[in-house]
Amino acid sequence: MTAAVDKAYAALRQKIFSGELAAGDRLKERKICEELDVSRTPVREALRRLQADGLVVIEPNRGGVVAGINASEAAEIYSLGMLLESFGAGLAATRATEEDLTELDRIIAAMEAALRTDSPVSRSTYLELDSDLHRQIVAITGNHHLGRLIRQVVGLPVLIQAFTHYSHTDLLRSLEQHRTIVAALRAGDAEWAEAAMRAHILSGRSVTFPRSKLML
Repeated sequence: MTAAVDKAYAALRQKIFSGELAAGDRLKERKICEELDVSRTPVREALRRLQADGLVVIEPNRGGVVAGINASEAAEIYSLGMLLESFGAGLAATRATEEDLTELDRIIAAMEAALRTDSPVSRSTYLELDSDLHRQIVAITGNHHLGRLIRQVVGLPVLIQAFTHYSHTDLLRSLEQHRTIVAALRAGDAEWAEAAMRAHILSGRSVTFPRSKLML
């Protein structure tokens, strides 16, 4: 049973991260069961786990729907996320240990490897690693309240919808921006780290809203 739940959960999560399943798509249990060769019980449990991740909304008598947000909500989230994550990057620059930096380097190397090809799987892998890197930077601060606030403000649906607008070139640019953030942390330069994170998030906003007149 556990193996079947894990199989369904992993498969659906990968489809959402890769963009194969987009915001608003209905998750039909019968179709999922047929595609994954599992029964309905593990599929329903997998959907509940995805709901806990914020990736799926389960509607009464209608099943699961891939979670999403509108452009106005996303713009507000970018504004708040930029403030919180920039502050976090600056704080992390004053607290990062060599062990922390080694872990960030490992994630960066994995991100680079993921982008050697451009496929739904590589995009899904890159998005997972991107999320891991940002979480690790916040963890370095040791500020648990900051981590909780960022998780509340910047949920996975925001990142996933943003990444649907990214070309492979955009992803490569994102990777270089992450390298710059890590370089600032290694230098122990809080102002540089804060500015690098701010530039990274503003760059993401410009890809997601290329003609937006919204001001941060």
